Amino acid sequence: MSRRTVIYLACPMRSGSWTDNVRNAARIGRDLMRKGYSVINPMGSWLLDIVDPAPFDEWIENDFGLIDVCDCIFRIPGESEGADMEMDYAARHNKELFWS
Repeated sequence: MSRRTVIYLACPMRSGSWTDNVRNAARIGRDLMRKGYSVINPMGSWLLDIVDPAPFDEWIENDFGLIDVCDCIFRIPGESEGADMEMDYAARHNKELFWS
């Protein structure tokens, strides 16, 4: 069995509609899974934040660690300082970048 390509979703979380953002990231993540990727969707961190809230800096550092283990990153459209930071981080670490 060959190793699957791991892709990180850089997506809006705090801007716009939270429900729409979660739904959009989930739909895109499932589409990528069906195409053979293993997907890391940071929207799951919302569940952690509900139980134990943390400042933005802690979440973005966690996300950078996830990006480190990914092969590439996929930017979902929408205004997002965090997603822009993730794309910049990925570019500096020679990750392949994709936009929808």
